[in-house]
Amino acid sequence: MLSACDDLVSLLDDATLSGTVVDATTGEGISGAQACLVATGECALTDVEGAFTLSGLPEGSQTIEVSATGYTTLRQSVSLVNGETAEATFMLNPSLAQGEYRVVLSWGSNPEGLDSHLWVPLADGTYYEVYFDDEGTCSSDPWACLDVDDTDGYGPETITIAQMQGGVYSYAVHWYSGTGTWAGSEAVVRLYDAGGLVREFSAPNDSTYGEDSWWYVFDLENGVVTSKDLLSTTPPLPSSVSLQRVK
Repeated sequence: MLSACDDLVSLLDDATLSGTVVDATTGEGISGAQACLVATGECALTDVEGAFTLSGLPEGSQTIEVSATGYTTLRQSVSLVNGETAEATFMLNPSLAQGEYRVVLSWGSNPEGLDSHLWVPLADGTYYEVYFDDEGTCSSDPWACLDVDDTDGYGPETITIAQMQGGVYSYAVHWYSGTGTWAGSEAVVRLYDAGGLVREFSAPNDSTYGEDSWWYVFDLENGVVTSKDLLSTTPPLPSSVSLQRVK
């Protein structure tokens, strides 16, 4: 028999999460993934489209842990409100081989278009820019490629480095289109290697830079990650996107 206190708790825990789990390199749903509310241990499995629902959840900022065979386990925060259904997408990184790296960008509904840019160092001292208009290749030079180019918000936008070259790799996010601010963008960059998550970066809490601005996120050299976290109206290195604005 439930006590009055139990009844009150059940009334307070009335939030719902409608989630989708996708492969960060394809954007396709993952069937049979497990999503669990860390605070309570309540779990659900995804359907054939990668969707799941968790109901009767506590209000507030909650951590969801998502796992699937062959993928790096992901922990992601969601904001829940009693009596409401929150929607969230969880992007799982397929396991990597030794020496490989992957960068996964996700964000909210605005800005509509954020783009990943990776500058790959070349032997002659120049750089190869991997981005939406030059997706590179992971099977030969430059040994880096754009797996997914998202154009309508949320992501994933993913770049894989299949083989590291000598020199400094630079990664930045370009605000291509859409309204909003970096502070409200919910943009997150996750860097993975064979061991799993290396670093996670959240967009700067800034409302002054808008469309056509750049978030210089990090440099990577010989396995060492150097955080930059800089906003600017210009890219960290020369970029072809400044010469071509048609996507």
